Amino acid sequence: GFTNLLHLYSPDLIVMGGGLANGFDLLAPTIRATVEQRAMPAYRDVPIVPAQLGDRAGLIGAASLILWEGEPGVST
Repeated sequence: GFTNLLHLYSPDLIVMGGGLANGFDLLAPTIRATVEQRAMPAYRDVPIVPAQLGDRAGLIGAASLILWEGEPGVST
């Protein structure tokens, strides 16, 4: 889970997006407690935050690609 990701990638921050962002207030305390219990000391204080775009991040990202690059398969 999160602890393995911390050890593998050594992030400065974990951003929970998509459906996880909707349940952030419910999930974050359990995830934080697990990380504090299982992670190596250097990784126990890595911030865990919800994505600002919530569960619409994928939709917004896809729309922005179309606006910036055009629809896939269509020449401009």
